[in-house]
Amino acid sequence: MENSNDENSNDVMNEDINADGVQPNDASAESADSGDTGSSDTGSSDTGSADAGSRDTGSADSDSGDTGSADTGSRDTGSADAGSADSGSSDTGSADTGSRDTGSADTGSSDTGSSDTGLHAETAEETSAPDAATSDTTTADTTTVDAGIASRPGNTIITDTNSTDSSSSDSNSNVYILRKNPKKPANKARKAIIIVAAALIVIVAAGGATYYYSSHYASAVKSFPITDASGQVKSLATEDMKKELDVMTFYRGITIDGVDVSGKTKEEAAAMLSGEDSAAVSKMNISLSVEDKEYPLDLSKATMTSDLTMVLEDAYNYNRTSTKTAEAEAVADRYQALMLLLKTPKNFEVTYSINPGDIEDAVRSLLEPLKREPVDAVATSFDTVALAFVIDEYVTGLDIDVDGAINDVKAAIVAKEYDKTIPVNVTVTEPKITKAFLESTLGLVSSTTTKTSDKPNRNVNIDLVCKAEDGLVLQPGESFNFNDYIGKRTSEKGYKEAPGIYGGTTRMELGGGICQTTGTLFHSVIMADLQVDERHPHSWPSDYVDIGTDATVTWGGSNFQFTNNTEYPIAIHAYYKDLHVTMEIYGRPVSDGMTIKIEGDVTGRSGPGPTQFVANPNAAAGSKKTERDSHDYISADCYKVYYKDGKEVKRELVYHSIYSGIPAIVSVGVRAADGTICAMDPATGAVNVPAATPAVTPVVTDTPPAVTDPPAVTEAPTEVPTAAPTAAPTEAPTAAPTAAPTEAPIVT
Repeated sequence: MENSNDENSNDVMNEDINADGVQPNDASAESADSGDTGSSDTGSSDTGSADAGSRDTGSADSDSGDTGSADTGSRDTGSADAGSADSGSSDTGSADTGSRDTGSADTGSSDTGSSDTGLHAETAEETSAPDAATSDTTTADTTTVDAGIASRPGNTIITDTNSTDSSSSDSNSNVYILRKNPKKPANKARKAIIIVAAALIVIVAAGGATYYYSSHYASAVKSFPITDASGQVKSLATEDMKKELDVMTFYRGITIDGVDVSGKTKEEAAAMLSGEDSAAVSKMNISLSVEDKEYPLDLSKATMTSDLTMVLEDAYNYNRTSTKTAEAEAVADRYQALMLLLKTPKNFEVTYSINPGDIEDAVRSLLEPLKREPVDAVATSFDTVALAFVIDEYVTGLDIDVDGAINDVKAAIVAKEYDKTIPVNVTVTEPKITKAFLESTLGLVSSTTTKTSDKPNRNVNIDLVCKAEDGLVLQPGESFNFNDYIGKRTSEKGYKEAPGIYGGTTRMELGGGICQTTGTLFHSVIMADLQVDERHPHSWPSDYVDIGTDATVTWGGSNFQFTNNTEYPIAIHAYYKDLHVTMEIYGRPVSDGMTIKIEGDVTGRSGPGPTQFVANPNAAAGSKKTERDSHDYISADCYKVYYKDGKEVKRELVYHSIYSGIPAIVSVGVRAADGTICAMDPATGAVNVPAATPAVTPVVTDTPPAVTDPPAVTEAPTEVPTAAPTAAPTEAPTAAPTAAPTEAPIVT
């Protein structure tokens, strides 16, 4: 407090003024550290200083070096207004229970012109003056006071006998000097701050205690209406609700991924759900839809992690707090939520994460095999009754967006869409050849019918081959090999013996006559514009096709082969009926709308050569039998002739055939009637048969024997028969057979 020199105010201490206007003053205790028993003031005698503004209980101020003040245990019961001269005004409304400072002393204020009986003398000591002989020149302010004031208890009065009051008319009046003690501003300010802070602490503590009591104990007995799970409203005390809320387990109605964990501790719940990471994989039901067909995604080998630990914390902390600020209301709010859990449980879902690489592997292993290239429609067989191809439907190509599917699966797992069917983007490629196209394109291309002989066994053999070939389908690029396809002709397969060409002549053999089927088929193959790979002419031309257009086969020898060189399948329709054999080719039409015919053209012919005669020693001399017919030498060309709109467009030479001349072989008998072998001319086949010997009749006569001498010449005829038979038979049988075997054996 600043010093005040207001003439109309006296500085008062914080102590109630008594009825006489003077503060009561107990005995003043001097400071134990002070040796100052009095103050020597210039022109004044200080006999001792007592604090007129405080009740001094005798405690010593250990911080003060001023022996005139003992202010250690005082209690300030009021604050006197320093600006008031009214000695009856005091402030008693402030009680400082925590301050050791009993009052505030203003040591620099004195009123020199006041004679008010309510004037108080302030006696606060300067704490920084430990010296008892210290002369206080600044605070020894003198004031002339009334003797009545001077005699008041508690005032310290210095009588100045050397001083005279120039303004007094009474020369005998005593002059009293009121000593004011030096002020100590630093200590007093600190003490004031401490007092205020202590007061605030006391006030806050008292208020807090009051609030805690009122909120805790009062709320503990407060009741709130609660609607239970059955819908009934009950009044429950806060303390009862807290007992059910303040548990260390999961609340009732809490589930994690559908597993009830209510009443479990976090550790117990964690143990229950510890295997859920691996189990979650099996629970995932993610499928990929490709072309409206669903394929389950196998993630059993995938590595999975989850946020189970975090979910456990969230589930445990559910309903542990409230938005209500008041404790009782917060408890009631949480308890009501607890009742709702019993009616509507709260489920917490665990988020699962799968190794991205494992997802990629699973998706690729599922989708890559589903990719396919387009497949054209294929005629797999031929219906010989309906005369139409049996066609398998085409297959479209399929390109799959595997990378897009991988991203979609990852997104579904992140979004917790564990039960989901994900459509996969695909690109469909149509094939070049469809079933509809084949049905509208394929048909009869060529047909050839030839007349057979009336030999039953031969026709049986022909029928067996037709039935074996009927309905045969060749895909583009496939070949037909007669011997490989038909196989060896055996009796077990039903083949019969019929004439067949062998060594330039005919003989009986199993399967004889089947060459007519290959010759007929050769015609249809040429007319269908197919590629002929192997074909051979017979030893001599056949009579059922044009010269140069036949095709012979024999087991282990000549063969017939062709290839389907088109872009579409072909089929063979073969059948025998009424001494006729028919071979048809079904497939795509000949290009550019053309048709093809086969023609044979003889380019050369010559005789077969002289007949070969062979002596037959077992046949009567002169008898003849044709062992082999003669066949002319013939050269012929086979042409493929193209027609369009009935007009010949072009002509292609496909084969040139040579039929070697085959002379006839005639066997001539050379055995005479008597068993002798006659000579035969190999050039003409003439047999030299000896004339018959006349019989000799004996005559009895007397004629002399001279008549019988001529028989000596009869010896010559006996030599001729022996010479001729030995010469002819040795030449004829060896000459004729050696000419024919020069040709390879061919069966027809």
